[in-house]
Amino acid sequence: MGESRVTGKVKWFTDQRGFGFITPDDGGEELFVHQSSIRSDGFRILADGEEVEFVIDSSEGGRTKAVDVTGPNGNPVRGTTRSGRSGGGGGFGGRGRRGGYGGGGGGCFKCGEMGHMARDCGQGGGGGGSGLSCYNCGGSGHFARDCANSDR
Repeated sequence: MGESRVTGKVKWFTDQRGFGFITPDDGGEELFVHQSSIRSDGFRILADGEEVEFVIDSSEGGRTKAVDVTGPNGNPVRGTTRSGRSGGGGGFGGRGRRGGYGGGGGGCFKCGEMGHMARDCGQGGGGGGSGLSCYNCGGSGHFARDCANSDR
């Protein structure tokens, strides 16, 4: 393609709204970045202060924006494990360690690490409800209704 890549740092990014701004290292003007322009293994979010590489492109109206955003050396972005500027926890009632069903913190729901989703997690138990685990004690092989550690 021949497009030269530029380096910079994320000034701020809101994962709830899916956009933010990057400050180029060369001191140029701040650039708009949309989540659709982020290259990531998991959720397309950026951490405030994260070092990134990108290509500068012009949008309709002549404004410049950052596209094809990656981490240093073309690696996937690091993202964030906190909600950042999301404006609140998850989508449908705080489930799990990371917020909820919808707009949580961006990490894997099983282990909390960045870079993959729960369905691809190596922590066992399977995705999509295929693992047998108790919601009361966290043990495997039985459900909460059959738990010996239950107060019910």
